[in-house]
Amino acid sequence: MHIINNFLEAVRSAKTILITTHVYPDADGIGSEISLCMALKEVGKEVICCNEEELLERYKYLDPFDSVCGLSDLSSKFHKSPDLIIVVDTNTIFRTGTKMQKYALKSGAKIFYIDHHPCPESTKKLNCIDTTAAATGQLVGELIEKLEVKFTKEMALPLYTAILIDTSSFRYPTVTARTH
Repeated sequence: MHIINNFLEAVRSAKTILITTHVYPDADGIGSEISLCMALKEVGKEVICCNEEELLERYKYLDPFDSVCGLSDLSSKFHKSPDLIIVVDTNTIFRTGTKMQKYALKSGAKIFYIDHHPCPESTKKLNCIDTTAAATGQLVGELIEKLEVKFTKEMALPLYTAILIDTSSFRYPTVTARTH
């Protein structure tokens, strides 16, 4: 699958990675970024999750290692400039918020998208976007498997929550055996 290769190539060439999601994030965005962050740390990458705003209290149970910060706290938690910015659960930098968009564009880092929502074919071709996936968490799970990282309980909980919530408890017609 070429989208998996797109991801592996983007990650292989990066040392420092910032993962973000859309403004007013839901469980799919939050869970996907947290699980991916843990997996990328396992393969030796310097990674942080940073969103326009800090993590809402209702999602903190998904983040046992305090991996997610708000943009205003980024410089105190991550002292590097990212080589790669991974945006999960949306396929445009404009949905990450005006401050995050400005930061990402100013950083000069490569921007890579992991998503399951429809988008222009040109965006799909260069990123990891699969509109047949029931949730971004499903894609992230597949990417973690390709990284050959062993799933831990801490990694599985946010990923399962992402998929569970985004599929309305596995009830949407996009749910397949692959989702499970």
